[in-house]
Amino acid sequence: MKRLFTLVLSLTLVACASPTTKTWKIDPPHYAGTSFDGYESVIKPFPAPGSKEQSDDWKQLLDWQNKRTDVECKAAEKERVGSPDSFVETLSPPIPASDLPKILPLLYRIWNDSAYVIHHFKDSYRRDRPYIQRPNDIKPCISISSSPSYPSGHAAQGTAFGEVLADLYPSRAAEMRARAIQYGEHRVMGGVHFPSDVAQGRAIAQEMMKRIRANTIYQASLQELRASLSKY
Repeated sequence: MKRLFTLVLSLTLVACASPTTKTWKIDPPHYAGTSFDGYESVIKPFPAPGSKEQSDDWKQLLDWQNKRTDVECKAAEKERVGSPDSFVETLSPPIPASDLPKILPLLYRIWNDSAYVIHHFKDSYRRDRPYIQRPNDIKPCISISSSPSYPSGHAAQGTAFGEVLADLYPSRAAEMRARAIQYGEHRVMGGVHFPSDVAQGRAIAQEMMKRIRANTIYQASLQELRASLSKY
């Protein structure tokens, strides 16, 4: 049921979003707060056309496109709907089945918070996707999106998921964070995001996690969950 809810809501966001109209339908944050004050310490405009940074973006996109494999594209396609399910399903060793019903509700609240924050900035910057800007050069190998490109929602969500799972399973923190990096890289490899989109999504998520970790309700949820999770 939770997976179905995520799919429906995510597809609604994609179907309704356009480059000129804000139509995001996301609940208020559970832990991150509704204020965007303070994010200016990490947020910055996307690279300007003709800049060295923009040139680097294109170079990395084309490099990924030239070296990617069908296996990598298929793996990235499974993540086309950013969700806790698509994040955790490739972890090895897997999270114990008995733990999933306990942690997924928390991860879905984090998913909502990251969507709330990231779509605020997407709507502010309205950057076109790379395959829209250079359709003759950029050939996505995964499903495309009509939402703005900057910052990357997948990168923000993945970073947040990785940090929460690191909080829940400290012994696997490095692995959870590596999975978060991969989650964002798949969006560049697939041709649907610029590297700078991903970098900015990660930076925003790290700032958001400072707010979440300062939330007493989140900390109480962590303590309760840790006491009930498998030790492995």
